Parts: sequence; C-alpha cells; structure tokens
Amino acid sequence: WHWLSHSEGGMTPRAAHSAVYDRLTDSLYVFGGYDLNYVLGDLEVYRFNTSQWEDEYGNVLEGASAVEYLDPTLIASEFQRMGASPEEKYGLSSTSFVWKLLYNIKGNGTLSLRDRATMENGQHGWRELRNTPEHQRKAQEARESAEKRRRHSRPVRSSKEPDEIDALIEKAQTQSEFVEQVIETNATTESIFADTLNSSSNETKRPSPRYGHAACKYTNGFVIYGGKLPDGSLSDELWHYDVSTKSWTLRAKNSEFYPPRLTRHTLTVAGDRIFLFGGSTADGEFSSSLYSIKLDLSDPSGGSEKWRQVRPRGGKELDVRVVAHCTVYHKATNSLLVYGGVVASVA
Repeated sequence: WHWLSHSEGGMTPRAAHSAVYDRLTDSLYVFGGYDLNYVLGDLEVYRFNTSQWEDEYGNVLEGASAVEYLDPTLIASEFQRMGASPEEKYGLSSTSFVWKLLYNIKGNGTLSLRDRATMENGQHGWRELRNTPEHQRKAQEARESAEKRRRHSRPVRSSKEPDEIDALIEKAQTQSEFVEQVIETNATTESIFADTLNSSSNETKRPSPRYGHAACKYTNGFVIYGGKLPDGSLSDELWHYDVSTKSWTLRAKNSEFYPPRLTRHTLTVAGDRIFLFGGSTADGEFSSSLYSIKLDLSDPSGGSEKWRQVRPRGGKELDVRVVAHCTVYHKATNSLLVYGGVVASVA
C-alpha cells in the first residue's frame, strides 16, 4: 500500500461516497457522501499528475490550515492551568486514556518560550494566540474556505429508519460540542454554514446531495444512481458526468420503466451496458433484482434510453438479496461476479 493523500491533503472527509477513476484525465472523481453532520453533494477530483485535490471547477483544494488544526499540547496546557480538574469541569477522568495521552503529549511536546511564559503568568495562552492579527486572518480564510466547500451540502434531517449512521452523527455532534467548550471558539458550524441552503438556486442542474449511491465508469466519464437524500428519501435518478465538458446530465428521463429507489446497491459497466444490482429499497427490503440500460450520449436529453429488468434463467433469487456488496464484470466469461455484502436471511 502507498499513501497518495492524507486527510490534510485537501479532500473533505466523508463516508458512503462514490469514487471512479478515469483514464482519459488520469483522475479520481469522488462524489457525495456524508461527514457525520451533513450530506454532501460536491464533486472533488484527485489529479494524479499533480498529486492535488481540486473541485469540479478546477480550483485546488487547500489542506487543513493551522487554525483548523487543534494542537493537543494547548489543550493539555489549558487543562493544567485550570483551577478545577478536567474531571470536575468536563467529566474527563485523569485515569482515562484520553487524559493520559494529552498529559504525555504535554510532557514531551515543545511549546514556545512565549507560550510557556504566558502559562506561568496565569494568562490564557490560547486566547493570546487567537487574538493575533495573523490568527484572525487565517481564521477568516478558514471560514471562507469551509463555506465554499459546503455549497453543495445539506444537513441530515431524516427521521426515518434510524440506524448506525444516525448514531454516528449524534456521537460526532457530541464530540464537536466538547471541543468547542475546550477551546471556547466563536466560530460554530451553524454560523459557517448559515447560507448553505440559499446558494442552490443559482446552481446549474446537477444531482442533489446524497450518500449510499452507486457509481461506475462509462463513456466520457461516469454515472451514478440512487442514494439517500438529506430528507431521508431514496433516489431513482441516473446521472452522467462528462469529464471533458465538466457537466451533468440526467439520463433515461423518458423511460417507461424504472428500477426502484435504492441505496447500498452497485452499478457495473459491461461492454456498452450498465447493470444495476441489489441494494435496499425505501421500505428497507433487500433487493435481488438485476436491471440494465444502454446510454445514447449523442442525445443530451436521453430520450431513447430505456431501463429493462434482466430475468435470470436459473438459481434462486431469494438467495441473492444483498446490500453493501461489490460487483465486477468478468470479461472472459461475460459474467457479473458479486462478492460480500449483507444478505437477507431466508426463513
């Protein structure tokens, strides 16, 4: 394994997204997902020739700035400076792993002489750092960067199907509140993303924010299907992204038949056809159905594109009701190979 980019490299942290490599541009295209607080709808691109992340408009995404990085030595020093113990003030036991880790970092870390003198004089070192013109400038840049990179994000509002994702989101929010109490910051998530919803009216036609969708390589770019939207509903849209024109088009708009709305399914290209398999439906049922479609990219409207269901000639469909799996095309046998995933039990 080789590290190509770390979390500080410019990409917005996320999960349940899609990623497709395009040979023509020698780039990796990452779309959607969620960051434990918001459902994302942005497209970020990793250029292998420059080893940099860009947004879909070609702007280089900067890595985490100094203001976005919380130095653990400052936290440990602040805990030590407080009259009350961390356990009394924040419920953090001095015997816990986190406290021991911070304490060891404090003992082995290297704070500047100015920082140490400030601590010894009983002054608030973190506040002193925050009040410098340089820090204020970086803080403003970070807020502007965060607002720009969240243009296509939406808050998670779903009250349907509470699952592990909702639990993770709640946990992340609790952790965020704890950090805000420690550093006493004035920049909250709510203030950073206050104008997020107002920006959508000025944007061109594109897929809405989603996670748990599927994607695969296709002529001139890639396609995505389905996924879970910010309001908790599922999508049955098929979108194509052209890497040359950098534009999205909604496909199969006139199809008389559509696959169900799905999440945690797979899209796989075989020749000139796209195959959709498995996934979870809106009512939580696992799907074992297989669908296919061929795109006519010469027609921007996709008026002639039709979905069809593939009927298997053998085997038991109930045995292959699966979600969160992977599917690949085996050219030598002209077959789709399905591996892993969560399988519905058959009574």
